Amino acid sequence: MQVALSNYLITFFGLPIAAIFLHESLNPTLIFGGVLVLGTK
Repeated sequence: MQVALSNYLITFFGLPIAAIFLHESLNPTLIFGGVLVLGTK
């Protein structure tokens, strides 16, 4: 169960980490997708 939950969190935390360290741009579509990932579980 914990492994399955952490699999969803990788996507959610990957976006801010990429924005901070790789200077990727975050647009509303990406943020909305992260919220959907957390909302489905």
